[in-house]
Amino acid sequence: MKQTSSVAKTAPDSQSKAESGAGQDGPPRPEPGKFRAIIVRLCGGQLLSREAVSRAARVSITRTLYHSLRHGGLCLVLRGTRLQLLRGSQICFDSGSSLLLGSNRSGPAPCSLYLGRNARMTVHGSVNVVRGTRIFVGDNAHLEIGPDSYINFDSSVSCFEYIRVGARCAIAWNTTILDANTHDLFVDGLPRPDSQPIFIEDGVWVGTGATILPGVTVGTGAVIAAGSVVTRNVPPGTLVAGNPARVVHENVDWRP
Repeated sequence: MKQTSSVAKTAPDSQSKAESGAGQDGPPRPEPGKFRAIIVRLCGGQLLSREAVSRAARVSITRTLYHSLRHGGLCLVLRGTRLQLLRGSQICFDSGSSLLLGSNRSGPAPCSLYLGRNARMTVHGSVNVVRGTRIFVGDNAHLEIGPDSYINFDSSVSCFEYIRVGARCAIAWNTTILDANTHDLFVDGLPRPDSQPIFIEDGVWVGTGATILPGVTVGTGAVIAAGSVVTRNVPPGTLVAGNPARVVHENVDWRP
């Protein structure tokens, strides 16, 4: 009778441990509802479908929480993304802004972000950097990206001084944006500047495979055709194409 009584007393304890996930194998596991609540909160409080939850589950929770707390904004880091932030570097967020790093698994390579010493990346609104894109911000340099802009697959942004991307900009895959010569260049015996800022104004569409070189300003609403090499300023509302890029159409408009 005593043995039977002992078994009866221990059974509920075992059952409660099994239900809570506790035991010798480790700490209690979070309930699915709590996990879903965390994902919903990370995604702005929206109600998520099962597919959306599956995509959100690819977020690196630890790195997302760390970088969000460290930099004072929502920094969603998807698994596989490579981050290297040196001493004094900072991702600066406007109030309510968010940065998504490594979205869309169609790309073969991970997204990478490098910030040198005292470098800054400023995020305004919602910014999306797709998988495969490489962003390099050198020592003391500053990269600024406006709201509702995105950088697509396998693009490269190399910032040695200052690059600004405006609001609602669409930067297609395999694009290169470079604001500096990485070697000393002399023309007729005179040195060229090591670096010159790049300004991409609001509502610009940069076509696939295009290259934007130092010292260029791309005007509001301009379109850069695929494969173009932009070496001089682009007027607002124009379509440029070629190498070097030249205006082929004026009064153009486009929709995302």
